[in-house]
Amino acid sequence: MTTDELKTILLERGIRKDAVNFNDSTPMTEQYCMIKDHGGWDIFYFERGHRNEIQRFLDEDSACLFLLSILEKDRTVWFK
Repeated sequence: MTTDELKTILLERGIRKDAVNFNDSTPMTEQYCMIKDHGGWDIFYFERGHRNEIQRFLDEDSACLFLLSILEKDRTVWFK
């Protein structure tokens, strides 16, 4: 899975647009982040200026699947 495919899946399922940051910039709000950095992909939750629960993946597919599994469990990121 690619990041673009993940974005499409999330939008189709009704995720809030502010729930995930796919940019290389530092997030400004509490949100999940998927950042390509130094040859890998970092997945973390950004809260109060800190990166929490950082997971690093070497390939995009594994990172996307991991983030999707986290988001599927968190009902606060979806429209009701």
